[in-house]
Amino acid sequence: MKLPDFRNFESFNELHKKVGTQGLGYFDLFDLASHLTGTERSALENPGVLLKADGLRVLPDQSLAIKNNRVLAYIPDEAW
Repeated sequence: MKLPDFRNFESFNELHKKVGTQGLGYFDLFDLASHLTGTERSALENPGVLLKADGLRVLPDQSLAIKNNRVLAYIPDEAW
């Protein structure tokens, strides 16, 4: 299937002018390594997931993330 070249579509070009955009956008493909799947999202919703600490990333603002989503982590006190 060949997609039309929207750069030559006048209505599209008029819309570009109205919103003041300069160039064309881009798309990110879904990457399993960096995006949560639907199943992973559902598991995080409730009751959560159990994983090792190396499954978490510390973001520049010091919040935690699993793949591309911020999360809240509960770390039990194993001394009890």
